[in-house]
Formats: sequence, C-alpha cells, structure tokens
Amino acid sequence: MQQLIKKYLIISICFFGLLSCNNYRVKGDLIEKTPEKTPEKTLQIPYFDSISKEYLYQAKIKAYGNQFNGILVVKKINNNEKRVALITDFGNTLMDFEIHNDEVKVNYMLDDLDKKIIVNKLKNYFQLLVNSNYTIKRINEYEKELIYITKLQSKRVTVFEDIRNNIYRLKQVSIFRKKVNINYYSADGLFADSIHFKSYEIPVEMKFYKRD
Repeated sequence: MQQLIKKYLIISICFFGLLSCNNYRVKGDLIEKTPEKTPEKTLQIPYFDSISKEYLYQAKIKAYGNQFNGILVVKKINNNEKRVALITDFGNTLMDFEIHNDEVKVNYMLDDLDKKIIVNKLKNYFQLLVNSNYTIKRINEYEKELIYITKLQSKRVTVFEDIRNNIYRLKQVSIFRKKVNINYYSADGLFADSIHFKSYEIPVEMKFYKRD
C-alpha cells in the first residue's frame, strides 16, 4: 500500500510540474495549451497612428441612461501627443482632451458630465481608445490568432490579432474583473471602419462609425 501511495504522489508531482511549465487557456470547460512566442518589443495598433491625419467618426453614446450623438475627432500631432474631441453635429464641443505620453489633460467637459469620477473614467477610456503603442509582456497563440499581453494605466491589456494580422479586439482587466472591451471592425487592417467600446465599470457604451 505504501509503495502504491508513493507512486501516486510521484505521478501527481510530475503532472503538476508539467502544467506549471506551460501556458494554458480556459475555453468553455476545457483547458487547452496555449503556445508562448518570444515577445517583440512593442505592439503598434494602426487605427489612430498616422501623424497629422484627422480621423472623423460619427459617435453614438449611451451614458448613465442618457443617449446622444456627436462626431469624434482624433488627430495625432506628433509621436508623443494626440488631440481627441467629441463635438455635436452643429460644432459644439462636448469634451476635449490632449493626450501627451501617459498624461491626459482635459481642455473642456460638458457640464452634465463634469463630475470627478466620470471625468477620470472618460480620460482613461479615450486614452485607451486611441493609444497606439504597447510594450509587449507576452505573446500567446491560439487557433492561428495571436494574443498580446501588455499593460496600460497599470492594468493588464489583452490585444487580439486575427490570422490576417488585423487587430480586432482589446480588453482591459483588473485582478478581479474585466473593465473595458473594445471591438475594432476593419476591412484593410489600417483604418477602423467602426469601433464598439463598452465599459463594465460604469454604464458607458460608445459606438463610432467612420465618416467619409
């Protein structure tokens, strides 16, 4: 009996040792091995990354039970700075941000939204929406797609790239729960034709559609 117990313990130790040496991903009720690749230094998301180009999107936003439309304007000034504004169809400013490296400056915020917790969240959300460069911590591969593990705002960010090398999803999570989900829809992988942004922290959902 003692020899049988020893054999069982040895087999168990070897099994868990193998698990600890490999990356696994939970899909449904199955645990599947996820091969790890040698990370590159940075990941570049192309959708708001052309200097001096003005990106225009029709915006539909739901926030705290209110719904309004507008136009999202994004412009990359230089490698370290972007300007992001949301305006009405008549040209009135709803919110206006300057993003310089990791700092976000609020130039203007609509009075109805000008509450500290909302302003801080919107600063983080729009920075996450237009951020182009990430330092890669790890790369996993699953069903020929690449999954990049990185970080922004001291939170883990997971970026998904399909088999055509198009970035199609970004998720930000904390230790305990998911915080933000962004879906990109792009025909050519260079410009996002539409973007769906959803917060799981506060009731904010934004949809953007590229204007011609």
